[in-house]
Amino acid sequence: MTKPLAYSYIRFSSEAQRTGDSIRRQREMSAKYAENNGLQLVADFKLSDLGVSAFKGKNAKEGALRRFLDAVSDGTVPQGSYLLVESLDRLSRQQVTVAFNQLSSIINAGINVVTVSDGRVYSQDSINTNFADLIIALSVMFRANEESETKSRRINEAWKAKRANKSDTKMSARCPAWMVLSEDRKSFHLIEDRAEQIRNIFDMVISGRGLRVITAELNSNKVPAFGVNKGYWSQSSITKIVTGRAAIGEYQPHSTVSGVRVPVGDPIPDYYVPVVSEEVFNLAQVAIKSRRFVAAGRKGKNVANIFSGLCKCGYCGSTMRYINKGEGPKGGKYLICANSQNGKGCDPTYWRYEKFESLLLDYVRDLDLGSILRGAKSGDEVASVRKSVIATEESIKGHKNRINDYLVRIESNPELEDAYTLRMLQIRQDQTKDEGALSDLKAKLDELEKSGVDVSDEEQKRLITAFQKGEGDRFVLADRVRQVIARIDIFRIGPSKPDFSGLQGLPEEVLNAVSDRQDPELKITMRDGDVQILVVDYDKNEVRFSGRGGSKRHMQGRDAILQLEG
Repeated sequence: MTKPLAYSYIRFSSEAQRTGDSIRRQREMSAKYAENNGLQLVADFKLSDLGVSAFKGKNAKEGALRRFLDAVSDGTVPQGSYLLVESLDRLSRQQVTVAFNQLSSIINAGINVVTVSDGRVYSQDSINTNFADLIIALSVMFRANEESETKSRRINEAWKAKRANKSDTKMSARCPAWMVLSEDRKSFHLIEDRAEQIRNIFDMVISGRGLRVITAELNSNKVPAFGVNKGYWSQSSITKIVTGRAAIGEYQPHSTVSGVRVPVGDPIPDYYVPVVSEEVFNLAQVAIKSRRFVAAGRKGKNVANIFSGLCKCGYCGSTMRYINKGEGPKGGKYLICANSQNGKGCDPTYWRYEKFESLLLDYVRDLDLGSILRGAKSGDEVASVRKSVIATEESIKGHKNRINDYLVRIESNPELEDAYTLRMLQIRQDQTKDEGALSDLKAKLDELEKSGVDVSDEEQKRLITAFQKGEGDRFVLADRVRQVIARIDIFRIGPSKPDFSGLQGLPEEVLNAVSDRQDPELKITMRDGDVQILVVDYDKNEVRFSGRGGSKRHMQGRDAILQLEG
């Protein structure tokens, strides 16, 4: 005799339950029930809604349960089969009328629903003849919906309370080391000398200094640290300061789980006294990210290579390394292809670093050297607006990331959809405000750049010389380079590389002599997507520059630039 078919349906809503006992428990209970009651458990019909809630009925609309209901409708699942669930709230946590209609539709299709936790069978006969089964089913459905509604309501109310009661008694005396709780426990006050030091650290990050350099500089200058490091700064403490949002007044509640502090709930804005503005904080994050991806590596006090991490060999794509051969006739500072240096097949393509730097600084006028070194009023205003644009763009990215985070949370906790949607709307309002501000800032920047007075060629050369002599802050210059330029592809012997296969084994100076007879080219990819081309034309003794809108500038007689290997 053929055994009736049984289908095990497993569901949980919280992503945290994925790593817990929920899946194993539900599977074992279904298998045990099928074995004890002479049912054939169908193993190849996967019925699992993992991380899907039944509060909004998503599992019955597009999840595995929907697939089962369709299979019942088209006869794939035969009448008389059994649907095994841990309890009725695995099927639905919606309002009682909706949940009962769903259960009724399954039963009326000839399917028996079994709650394996108590062994109760819900069928057409049991519902029609056993009033107790009907009452139990309705009670379970009512309780499940009420629990989800209560959970959603409490979180909504808690969120509103956080917003409404920001100035009430603080939760704890715990706070950043640069502030202290007031006696009435209703507010925090800055310890001004410490707060000033925090602002100084943010300024150093924004100016282009790495966290390691900042740490060493503070300790070298004997600036006393506050906290638990016995008066010495550590890189980890600097990192925590500049990446933690407590600096802009935000508080993230935590609790201890298995001896580890973990975040609980959402951050509370304006809980602390902000020590820096959100714009300064966002500028610091941009600076940290730009160093992480394009400016790795140890830098000296004066930032020897302001293009660190940006320069690539145009032929093989490898990084162009900065090397210092010291003083003397055979010395000098160079950029060289890493693959060439390591003997990995790319031919030697040296470029004297000082000449390369002069070329880039002279022609890429987007760097605005005047505002960095001279502090001219117009230049300062342009630089200030540029910083505001960068900070606002970073803020918008943050808003988008937070919205995406809530969308992921809704997927695993749909019963909290209302609470999360409210938060997303609040974040979206902030994002819209920032987008409007960004549009205004870009318009202002465009106007300033069009009306600004460009420096003369002689003044530009003087500025470059001043930077190379160490008169300007090369940390700031390097940071400005990273803000403007995304990548520099170096074609040291022209975009179409000659075949050197027949010249293998010749002395390096011979190969360089051959390469010097060709026109070096630089492809400069800007962070705004614009591409600029620099070509050094030896025959015409000029540099051709193709910049925004295809414009060209021909600069005659630049011997200091053209004698690239001199």
